[in-house]
Amino acid sequence: MNNYDIKNSVHSQIDEELVTKAQDGDADAFRCLVERHKERAVRLCFSVVGNLNDAQDISQEAFIRVYRNIGAFKLKARFSTWFYRILINLCRDWLKSRKRSRLVLDRHDAEDKNSVNEMPDNTSPDAARTLLNKELSKKINEAIIQLSPKQQLVFKLKHKQGVKVEEIALMLDMNSSTVKVHLFRAMQTLQKKLCGYLRSSG
Repeated sequence: MNNYDIKNSVHSQIDEELVTKAQDGDADAFRCLVERHKERAVRLCFSVVGNLNDAQDISQEAFIRVYRNIGAFKLKARFSTWFYRILINLCRDWLKSRKRSRLVLDRHDAEDKNSVNEMPDNTSPDAARTLLNKELSKKINEAIIQLSPKQQLVFKLKHKQGVKVEEIALMLDMNSSTVKVHLFRAMQTLQKKLCGYLRSSG
């Protein structure tokens, strides 16, 4: 067992103890569970939805659902797996609703767009390089948003949050091979969408 596995195991044991107490009506134990997972939950949501307020709202809703259903949770599974599955499903619903409402660019993109449109007075190579980097970042975000909701989730979890393939599989209730397929297809799509831009800017 490596250090990562040991740390994960200890983390899971603490969660298990807190869940047991929370199921017995210990409000402080549930608050401890929230504190242990709140920061990562918001960070993970933010990497998917691109806005802090939305990320906080989604995380709060996930904890509310956990609170309502904590009594039904079976300790055969890890609490973290159960919780992050709820969280990711809420993120997925958010992405689908965004797609339906045809909001193509998230707030990150809007900020990038404003930055790009405000041409700097300094025409030095560094200023030009900064502008190109912002433009590329904008194009990448636009391309990511055009992926399917599932591909967006998998790509952002892996490449923005550094979540392992095996953990993504648990979160999304799919096997590791399926996760890898979604990652591969997402990368293919992004390469195709960015290829023209990179050629023209080269």
